[in-house]
Amino acid sequence: MSATKIVVITLVSLVVGFFLYIFIAFGGLGCIGSRFTRGPEIRRAEFPFRLEYEVSGEFFVVEDALVIQFAGNDWNAGWGTHPTWRGSLASGQDVIILFADHELEIFIRPAESNWRLRQLMGEGSPNWNINLDANTTFPAIWRTINGNTREITNDPYNIYNIRIISWEIAPPIENTFP
Repeated sequence: MSATKIVVITLVSLVVGFFLYIFIAFGGLGCIGSRFTRGPEIRRAEFPFRLEYEVSGEFFVVEDALVIQFAGNDWNAGWGTHPTWRGSLASGQDVIILFADHELEIFIRPAESNWRLRQLMGEGSPNWNINLDANTTFPAIWRTINGNTREITNDPYNIYNIRIISWEIAPPIENTFP
């Protein structure tokens, strides 16, 4: 063998070895293992909730349940293999409409936050999630004007005369993860 072939084979081997090392060192094989990892013990749960709110002096109550289902395992370099969840309302609605007229709609998406779904399904530890008490955190309020949807980050009472009086949801469950 010529010296040139030896140098080329050595360089190709080093480059391939380097990429294999990076792939394995950063958990690249974990994404393959996520397909074979068992899911959590409890894969579906319902969390009844009660929402009381006021719109322009008129009071409303919504009682429904947030249904959370295991949607399979996923993988990323930051978390490794972890369960994913899908949430919906037991009533079949996608959102809770707080107010609507011909040009404005204000609503809540209770199943929007993957962190909330993970927390309610018992994933994590007390120090893992800052929103451990589900009743202290309220789902985001959204608005749609002329087809544009945005989260309302300012006080909805001062802008739209909508006030959330109370939000109560069943506590997180205890779950087992393999």
